[in-house]
Amino acid sequence: FDATQAFVGDMANFNIWDRKLSVGEIYNLATCSSKAQVGNVFSWLETSIEIYGGASKWTFEACRQLN
Repeated sequence: FDATQAFVGDMANFNIWDRKLSVGEIYNLATCSSKAQVGNVFSWLETSIEIYGGASKWTFEACRQLN
């Protein structure tokens, strides 16, 4: 591991799938549809993820209503 190549910044609602998503699935994610799926390889909602290097994981609500 080369620390100079590490990601620096904020990341939210990160998911990984083992396949290419269809246009419809991407649309459902982008529009906060109830049909949107979480990643089947890695899901942001997974609670057993270990965080290293001073990073922290915050609850993220991508589709909440803004006033």
